[in-house]
Amino acid sequence: MVNEGQEGIINTPVDIRKRIPINTAEPPSEVSKVLKEHGLPEKEIEGWLAVPSVLPPRNRISKKEIASKGSVDAYELLGPLLGNKTLNQTLRTVDILNGCGHHCDTCLADAALPNRMFSFESIQRIFSDERFINMLQPDSLRFGSSGDILDHPQSISIIKAALNGTAVLDERRIKSQGKKHKIKIFTNYRPNLEKQIDELIELARQNPERIDVCLSLPFNKKDTVNIKFGDFVKARPQIFGDKIEKLEDGMVWVPWGNEKLENVTIQDVRHPRLLFMTGRVLSKEANADRVKDYDMVEADQDTSFADSGLVKTYLNPDALWLMIYATPYESHTGRVFTPITPSNISALSYLPYHHDFPTPPNWPGGTREERNWQLAAKLKVQAEKSGKSKKPAVVVN
Repeated sequence: MVNEGQEGIINTPVDIRKRIPINTAEPPSEVSKVLKEHGLPEKEIEGWLAVPSVLPPRNRISKKEIASKGSVDAYELLGPLLGNKTLNQTLRTVDILNGCGHHCDTCLADAALPNRMFSFESIQRIFSDERFINMLQPDSLRFGSSGDILDHPQSISIIKAALNGTAVLDERRIKSQGKKHKIKIFTNYRPNLEKQIDELIELARQNPERIDVCLSLPFNKKDTVNIKFGDFVKARPQIFGDKIEKLEDGMVWVPWGNEKLENVTIQDVRHPRLLFMTGRVLSKEANADRVKDYDMVEADQDTSFADSGLVKTYLNPDALWLMIYATPYESHTGRVFTPITPSNISALSYLPYHHDFPTPPNWPGGTREERNWQLAAKLKVQAEKSGKSKKPAVVVN
């Protein structure tokens, strides 16, 4: 159920619960314990999802249709939570769409196909609002988690708006730590996005201390995209150089040209980078031994038990979400999402914020001491003996 405003514009969700048909994950037991201790009624939880998409489409929707029929006003979506001091310095990850249009065969997040995107005008508005800026973490802001900002037709303008809007955070961090505030963009190379990627690289070149860009190459059943990337690189010798090498393991080594950009990196998801068996993975047949069995890491690695129960916040066009770190016994992605609302934030904020990031000043749960590997291994053994089944990854054949 949504509050319909201007035609083609989706405003604030009035009752997200009515749009979440079924839970696809469950909270870790330590999370349930904390919420019970702080008296959060079940009715105040809108749902538990493994992927932060309320009603993901079954089939791909064109960008034009998403822009016309699935446009979301970011200011309206966040309106009831803007100015809530508990949320000060909590937000470090934003997706401009509620899914990823690339739908790679291998995806840790098992990202949904998108059907909503923030309007550019509303992004401009929130980045000029002091209450939203106060909500952002003081060290960095990341675009790209379960979505790709380059799927938005005004992606480069959005990044520029974020760069300008966070200038005050940059000034504060320089004064307090002598470091620059970072805008980090994680995106995917695709041949049809080369114009936007060129613009993104140029923006990174102009702002070497403020923008970091990571271009990701997929691990799909076929390496078509990766091969095309070789052509993209060869056509830009000033940036990438011209002596590209294909290594024995199938990876492509890309040299830098005369203008080495320290703030632009390339991530090839194929071997020898370890493949974590969570989210969406290739079957053994589809993999065809391109990544050997010993290079794959089981989803229930000790790290997931070390981090289980820690949280951070995350924004996309469906909600401001609480993202909970979990194990494969609760979620096939290793993450559990639930929408943050004015009525549940007081209880949700008693969960410990992830210790890898700055602890928000008004977050009553603070953080939690990092679990050592011995304790993590013990918790893993307990889970294995509990008789509870793991949530299986999505397998692509």
